[in-house]
Amino acid sequence: MAGLTGEGPGCRPQKVVILGGGIGAVSTAFMLTDPSMRGRYEVTIHCMGWRLGGKGASGRNAAFHQRVEEHGLHIWFGHYRNAISLMTTCYEELGQASSQGFTRFADAFAPQNRVVLTERVGNEWRPWPIDFIELPRFSDVPTVYGLYELLRAHIGRNPTVARAINAYRRRTTSARDVEVLAALSRRDVNVHVMNRTVSPNLGLSGNERNAESEALKTLAQSIWTALVRRGLDDDRDRRFWVITYLGITIARGILDDQLYESEGFDAVDGEELRAWLSRHSSFAGSEDPRPDRLAFWSAAVQAFYDASFSYAGGDPAKPNVAASTALRCMLRILFDYSGSFVYKMRAGMGDTVFAPLYQCLKQRGVRFEFFSRAVNLGLDSSCRRIETIEISRQVTVRGGRSYDPMITVRDLPCWPNEPRFDQLVEGKCLAASGANLEHWNSDWRDAGGSYHLCAGKDFEWVVLAVSHAVLPTVARELCVASAAWNATLQLESVATQAWQLWFRRRRDELQMDREPEIFGGYVQPWSSIVDFSHVLPFEDWAATARPHYLAYSTGTLPNAEAGGENDVKKRAKAFLAGPGELLWQGAYTNSVFNWKTLQADNADCEARLDQQYFRANTDPTGRYVTAGPKTCHLRINTDHTGFENLTIAGEWAETGVNISSVEATVISGMRASRKISGFPATIPGEHDA
Repeated sequence: MAGLTGEGPGCRPQKVVILGGGIGAVSTAFMLTDPSMRGRYEVTIHCMGWRLGGKGASGRNAAFHQRVEEHGLHIWFGHYRNAISLMTTCYEELGQASSQGFTRFADAFAPQNRVVLTERVGNEWRPWPIDFIELPRFSDVPTVYGLYELLRAHIGRNPTVARAINAYRRRTTSARDVEVLAALSRRDVNVHVMNRTVSPNLGLSGNERNAESEALKTLAQSIWTALVRRGLDDDRDRRFWVITYLGITIARGILDDQLYESEGFDAVDGEELRAWLSRHSSFAGSEDPRPDRLAFWSAAVQAFYDASFSYAGGDPAKPNVAASTALRCMLRILFDYSGSFVYKMRAGMGDTVFAPLYQCLKQRGVRFEFFSRAVNLGLDSSCRRIETIEISRQVTVRGGRSYDPMITVRDLPCWPNEPRFDQLVEGKCLAASGANLEHWNSDWRDAGGSYHLCAGKDFEWVVLAVSHAVLPTVARELCVASAAWNATLQLESVATQAWQLWFRRRRDELQMDREPEIFGGYVQPWSSIVDFSHVLPFEDWAATARPHYLAYSTGTLPNAEAGGENDVKKRAKAFLAGPGELLWQGAYTNSVFNWKTLQADNADCEARLDQQYFRANTDPTGRYVTAGPKTCHLRINTDHTGFENLTIAGEWAETGVNISSVEATVISGMRASRKISGFPATIPGEHDA
């Protein structure tokens, strides 16, 4: 589509209005203002509140040593090709032109390769450490279907692994081959690599698919027989079984359901993940439930449900994710990463991601209208175009100036955890109210008046990048005019809760291993816990009050449970009263948590807990859209919104990934840009093959 109105050297740029301030909005703006666009688009971002970030926002708390306070626990998987490319380009463009902050992606993001799954064995929890290997960066992006050939060269360097793969490829099931496969778990081979050895080849006929699937089934049964003969008492045997059998089951399911053809993984959008795994069990009809139970309800699978908040109503007793989305994401997480398995931001997400993106976009001429809440999109008489946008100003900036949102902490441009009240006419009143202007339901009465943006005058294109849960208000006319928009309201979203704990003691004093880890699959709701101690040097602690260890955790918040910050604190206290001992044994005396372990100012005993950070994300703007079965068709496609001058960006868009993640949302922004400008022409990962 042409990017300029009219023709010739005097043409003016097309005006694009982006509504929202999260990663979908920002990535759209970044693409539309790429240097290759040569200024074809004039972009303005209108967003609620005082900062960018949405559900990825973080802020600095000046009252507590300028510590980082996050919306929740955020990590970037190594397969986030588009998100990583976005930030790499951003840092390269800023480069030395920025006198403050990080100047390279490698400075801003720390590699992380250790994951510790927590297994429940009988009445006991056992840590299961997995050290993922660094993989070379690929010149082009692999897909989840062509992986066997891609990985064979890497895995085949180990003779033992190569023999096992060759045995598998010949579809042999001799006792010797089974023992070779079982022995892999004892030879310091990364167990996750075994999952890579069972990726099926493409181009098989029906008979070949059936033969391949039956061979895998026989292989699974043979391995199980060998392991049972040894008693299944050994952790390595059990873990080997979990990884190998999951790989075999997924490979059989891909073969049996022909997921590399036609619709791709969307063909099984109607099934829940564990139901799909059970349908492809190698032990159907068996009276022994252990083979399936050990693998399908393992910590390895549980960790995915937890990380993706895949629970109906946020209730951990109701796991619910479409097999299509789960398979696509799990395979990409394991197979498509390059470099490190995971990357952690060295400072807050606001500091590491949204501050440099803001700086870069400002340099490119993007305008930002903070404290601007979109309250309605008005249609024209044909109900085919957006005619007006009603904006409500939450507050008034003094002197009619532009709001200056940033502060500096340890030479790092950052967002504060509250507005810079001195710049606002209503600043004192707002500060006294305690209202959070990032919340849709803040109980604050917008004080800055309202105005309308009009098609043709103020915009040629609209990008709707607001949270899904506010669509019934913002997009109410669209939902009346379009069956697809009315249907998208059926997508479910969940609330989350989070805490951050600052410890006075070092990892060794807490009796932890030297290597920082990501804990997964633990007790609800604190099943995911990550070491973020690398953030501490970027906070402003005095030498005499400096913490040495920092932990983050996030989980779902069931609809039926209380959602205040004090309620989150009570749940965190319950965690410290028992389950926390598995992680931080050095913080306990006779299994009782030592409150002096926590860093706090002028507080003692349990009062130290009051100075940690707790958050409940229950507001519509903070809820995560889930990917339950039979929901893919409910998502709006950026290319086909049903309205001529409207596209969308956000976790609720149809992206080919269809799960709430930074990567999926960046893809939505890239797709929105492509709809408007044709750029970028290709987007890695938006299709299954």
